[in-house]
Amino acid sequence: NGLGGIGVCLPSDDPYAGYFNPANGLGAFEGTSYSHSKMGSPWLWDKYHLEYEVWNFGILPKKYPIKLVFSLSKTFLDLGTITQFGEQIGSFNSFMKSDAQTISLAYQAQLKKIPFDFSIGYSRKTAIQVLTENWKTSDELYDYGLLISLPFSFKEISIKNLKLIDDSFDFTLKPSFGYSVSNIGEDIALSSPNADPTPKYLRIGISTSTVLSYKSKWNLLEWKGGRSASDELIEPRYNSDDPIKYQSGLGDVGFFKNVLISETDSLLTIHRGDEWTILDIYTFRKGRKVDITGKIDLQTSGYGYRLAGVFKILYFLLDDPIFETIPKFIDVQYNYSKWEQYSGHPLHDTEFESLSITFNNIDQLIMGLLK
Repeated sequence: NGLGGIGVCLPSDDPYAGYFNPANGLGAFEGTSYSHSKMGSPWLWDKYHLEYEVWNFGILPKKYPIKLVFSLSKTFLDLGTITQFGEQIGSFNSFMKSDAQTISLAYQAQLKKIPFDFSIGYSRKTAIQVLTENWKTSDELYDYGLLISLPFSFKEISIKNLKLIDDSFDFTLKPSFGYSVSNIGEDIALSSPNADPTPKYLRIGISTSTVLSYKSKWNLLEWKGGRSASDELIEPRYNSDDPIKYQSGLGDVGFFKNVLISETDSLLTIHRGDEWTILDIYTFRKGRKVDITGKIDLQTSGYGYRLAGVFKILYFLLDDPIFETIPKFIDVQYNYSKWEQYSGHPLHDTEFESLSITFNNIDQLIMGLLK
């Protein structure tokens, strides 16, 4: 949310990245892992409340080039009592919710000495809307996505036997490409026999990550940036009575125009974002989301704190191996983000807060305790 919504293409250890691309959000997991994260937000002038919660289970030991992650997520939007023309409809709280199950597979390998990271993901969702006693729906939807990265290390480069970077340091570059399609499913009939197709949504983007690390264990400085475009994939309708039909492929997205150059367009939404992380502890984020048709031009920002970096500093200062060991097994992150637009816009001053805890290498920990 602080990065303008570029989660489709930026490899991340943020569990909420899976919302934008089910192939993303795997970076936090090592070996047999478990994580839990919860996010809350006052929604639309604090009128409603939005909650999003994720549970992740990672399996397969770290020594293998394959990572398999199962995720369960719940989204809940409390709508309160529905009103029409100033009068309350019904006497119970209306809501929308979604329960999703995601399976993601990541694979690391080399192709003709060129390293690459490849991940794919699939989500199956049950979307429920309860607006009044008579306006209720329950629909099965699914998402799919892929994410490809080409990690490159400058530590391994030398010119005429001259090392470009000291062996204690490493500078890596990681360009990435991401693609996902969400909300594929059968038609939805809410208030009449006439059903509409589910709101199928395409996301596509590119990003770059750069990291300066010390002894390959401690990231001193990290920058990530990306840009993406998203499209509702609806074919042009020349009459409001025409049935809704969806496009295939990239829809109205022009990859060069709307992704590489990030030029805005009335037919889709543009996303841009950057983040900087210092000493694996503090992260600062900026972004922008532009939807001309929806009259949305959001300036997004955010920050976060990570516990693992604190232990790494203590290890290098005190040389106590316990501080090197702790981050291998547990990490805690707090993140905050905010959307800003002109005063009076329903999305202005929307805030998000999340707290995440991750347990990594659980198999190693159990074996160590049993010895």
